[in-house]
Amino acid sequence: MQNENSNPSPNENKAWYKKWWIWVVGTIIFFGIIGLFTGDNYDDVELQNRPNIAQTQREETVPALTPAPTLSPTPTPATIEANENDDVIFADFIGFHQFTTIKLGTSIDDALVIMGTPSSSMTMNILGVESTTKSWWTINLFRLSTSETVTFTNGYATSVMSTADASSRISANDFNQVSSGMSELEVFEILGAPYSVTVAEFMGMTSTTVAWTNANFTSGTVTFTNGAVSSTMSMGLN
Repeated sequence: MQNENSNPSPNENKAWYKKWWIWVVGTIIFFGIIGLFTGDNYDDVELQNRPNIAQTQREETVPALTPAPTLSPTPTPATIEANENDDVIFADFIGFHQFTTIKLGTSIDDALVIMGTPSSSMTMNILGVESTTKSWWTINLFRLSTSETVTFTNGYATSVMSTADASSRISANDFNQVSSGMSELEVFEILGAPYSVTVAEFMGMTSTTVAWTNANFTSGTVTFTNGAVSSTMSMGLN
């Protein structure tokens, strides 16, 4: 008589492919393999259709470029010409400041471009205001021929003094014709081209001091305030 415990159970007699857990495991593996091949494609499609947020933000935040304003050319003073007597033609006269190379308001950098390396330079600072004086001069036969001395305040010309390489030819009779209130043109028509011109600007007023010096060192000096004669001074004229 056989032992009852020796009889095989029904599950032990089933083939492996008929067992339920084999199908469960196989189904999970099957769908897992399908997910590997289809998941990447779905991500690619989603990324292609997704808007480029960074590009959109960059396009929104970049301001529109404003075209640079067109600058009007600065008017150039009339060219000083000389006649047979080396006098400036009256029609070309625009003011004694035209006898200076550097004009009021010129920057130090522009002055260096125009004049080159200065013969001397001095800078001081008073109560936060920087004042720089630069001079350019030429020497001819051991004497000073021409010179230009410019004072810059905070980088811009506020005073210019220019001397010419020529002596004046004025008399006491000529100089006595100059009177207060005359314009620069009226004085120029009487005395002609000067030996030196100093132009300065202070508190909204322009002061121009013009000197005529003869070969014997006799001289006459006229000061203009805002273009009109305000004072005169002579030395040794006859």
